[in-house]
Amino acid sequence: MGKFKVSEEDCRGMFVEIANTVFNQAWVLESDFSETEKVDEDVDGKKRRRVTLDLALQFPSRGSLRTWMEAAAVLNLRHVALLLKHKPDSVVATLGLDDATKAAGYKTYDVKASHLTLKSKDTGKRDVYTTGYMENASHSPEDAAANIKCTIEMLAILAGCTQDEIKDSLDFWMSDRAGDVEPTLDILGVEKNKRIKCCAHILLCIDEAIEKVIKRKERKIGVGKLLHVPNAKFDAEHMKGSVLLSGQIALAKMLSPSHAKEGVSLYSSFTAFLKDRDRKNEFKGFTSNRFGRRADTAVTFLDIKEDLQVFFDEQVDMGQNMLWAAVGSYVKSDWFNKCNSAYRDISEWLIYPLMDILGIDQHKDAPDQDRTWRGVRNFFRKALPDLEVKRKRLVNTGF
Repeated sequence: MGKFKVSEEDCRGMFVEIANTVFNQAWVLESDFSETEKVDEDVDGKKRRRVTLDLALQFPSRGSLRTWMEAAAVLNLRHVALLLKHKPDSVVATLGLDDATKAAGYKTYDVKASHLTLKSKDTGKRDVYTTGYMENASHSPEDAAANIKCTIEMLAILAGCTQDEIKDSLDFWMSDRAGDVEPTLDILGVEKNKRIKCCAHILLCIDEAIEKVIKRKERKIGVGKLLHVPNAKFDAEHMKGSVLLSGQIALAKMLSPSHAKEGVSLYSSFTAFLKDRDRKNEFKGFTSNRFGRRADTAVTFLDIKEDLQVFFDEQVDMGQNMLWAAVGSYVKSDWFNKCNSAYRDISEWLIYPLMDILGIDQHKDAPDQDRTWRGVRNFFRKALPDLEVKRKRLVNTGF
């Protein structure tokens, strides 16, 4: 709204259309005078007051909606509390904790988010419920523990039981590896054997390890030499990422639909160019902390590399835009191509098989009987010796 300057009345109109579609209603906003409205006479030149006689098709006011939304939130939280209170032994309950930010107009607020996962041992069915957000004014363990304790207290009140009963019904407490987590759980009195850690940071270490190796090599050789441009144009000491990372971000920004409306984007023209060649644009928006996204970008680039070079030669004036010039240098760089090739190989050896066995993103739809922690352990026991052989082979090639 801040970007497009939508008026409040237009915004309400959009909400009415959405609500009519979702709830199968025929609500309308207040309109000009009709047969269902009574209009008071003008008094001393003041604006006439319009009163609706038939409320059947009138969209509820903001005050009324706020009341019902608050009531719905309480009912949802009570439903979660009752599920915990009456949870059978065959269901495993895990409370996930994390920090997040929520947008509110032009501001963002730090919040402590928590959600409950219930999984049946018998059927394997998994249900996830949110317990809402609490303001995270400071990231101290004391304040975090107070917020979580407040959530548990609300669940206990709504379920008609004690806080200890709610805590006892939780089999595991899952969190990231932030420094304030362990002190927070200590304050809450959570047993050590109930604490589990999220593996996302461990998985992202694969991307980080590749990034460090490539960047160390670039600093030793010189970025300017690798891209065949003067070193004066590059400040390697202050570059945030390697040539590979910078190139992948530039490619995704210029060719993915996530930035299609920006002036630097060539998404529409490149998509049309590929369509004439019976190809499809598979570039996605770049997310550095999304496991597997950099692998997808590398594989996509290598698949359409030749088409991309022809597109730049025929349709792109690289002197018109700095981003286009940078991408043109990356595309023609032998170093950038080799880095993407290495990333593709590592993806086939480790990243994609790991995403398959863990069921990450689109890989979760593929059936896999080894998708258990024992299966993950067996996977690494088999994969690590193979990776060591491949590592020595890469070292011998001089990469």
